[in-house]
Amino acid sequence: MAALCAIKGLDNSHLDNPIINNILGCIYGNCLGDAYGLATEFEDKAEVTAAYGPHAVPFPNYRRTGHNMRWKRGDWTDDSDQMILILETLLQTGGIPDEKLFARKLLSWVYRGFPELGDFGGMGLGATVAKVVHHKKFLVDPHRASEEVWEKLNRNAAANGAVMRTSILGVFQFDDLAKVKENTIRICRVTHHDPRCIASCVAVTRAIALLLAGKGKTEEELQEVRKNAVQEALQYLPAEQREDFELHMMADASEESLYKLKLDEARAIGYTLKCAGSGFWGLFSRRSFKDTMNLLIKEGGDADTNGAVCGAMIGAKIGYKNLPQDWIAAMPNKPWLDAKVINFLRLMKLIPGEVQVEKREEEERKIIFELESESSGELICEEESEEEAEQKKKQHKERKKGREEKKRKKNQ
Repeated sequence: MAALCAIKGLDNSHLDNPIINNILGCIYGNCLGDAYGLATEFEDKAEVTAAYGPHAVPFPNYRRTGHNMRWKRGDWTDDSDQMILILETLLQTGGIPDEKLFARKLLSWVYRGFPELGDFGGMGLGATVAKVVHHKKFLVDPHRASEEVWEKLNRNAAANGAVMRTSILGVFQFDDLAKVKENTIRICRVTHHDPRCIASCVAVTRAIALLLAGKGKTEEELQEVRKNAVQEALQYLPAEQREDFELHMMADASEESLYKLKLDEARAIGYTLKCAGSGFWGLFSRRSFKDTMNLLIKEGGDADTNGAVCGAMIGAKIGYKNLPQDWIAAMPNKPWLDAKVINFLRLMKLIPGEVQVEKREEEERKIIFELESESSGELICEEESEEEAEQKKKQHKERKKGREEKKRKKNQ
């Protein structure tokens, strides 16, 4: 086994604590699965097979494509970025999954990414999330914004953009299943209103919480974890959607079960049940992390998202020490993530020390002010009356007219 990849601020004695070890397994497993899945994202299985044949997809030196070449080798994508935004929200509020703060962070990330990492914007944004974050009510009532987008999409948008980021909510307050569920739904509905999205998130976070609580050490216990998680999630689904949900969640560890998920199915690769189903398939795998993830991403489709959820669930089961340490070392932004994880462990009171919160509030508000100025007065940044909204539009038109007049005079 490769030498343990150190996390600055933790020593090996901390990792001897099974709770800390499995929490770290979940977080870093999420990022690893995401980063590895980028290798085959948006390709179908035939294309992946043609490229790699019977061999494992190497990491981080996978084949470059027009899509994955936009990221540094070994880097994770928007799936883990948004998980980190949730983590930041919890740190900034002292443990409250405030949907408005998360919405503000998400919108800021869309336009700036994480500037300290050299980002110029958030890459990989899904279609559903893109529609919701640009809804005029998103910052003041994100739940209503996502519901209205869902209504406009004929109540049939069940994308994986919420489940991909949700693992951290199975970690936080894992010993209080009611809180895990409440927090999960609160953040899911910021961008995804469909019952299948909510059910997917509830199932994944509940399973992670149960794993962290010490369940799932035997095959029988894993079956109970899945049964518990699925039963909890089913209550959020109408009767006509329950059978499909159960079929996706009930895969065993066989390759045949993986194939039945049809992860590269045309026009359905982003279906939330495929993603959550990938996680439950991986949970039962008896293979190594590397071998399990290789089988998964060689199915193609939305491979980074499937990898993120699968990696988080496996990581919560096996712990950080059993993740591939050479892969962890290959993630270029790991030191940056380490600092956030240390603060998160402090927030959970698992290690001593004061939580050091890097507040982005001023930067986020500046970005949102710029967006408001460019949005023809449509973007609502705070609660306002109809009269105030009309006044804002009028002011925006006057400012725009003034800018155009200045530009005209300059060009004369």
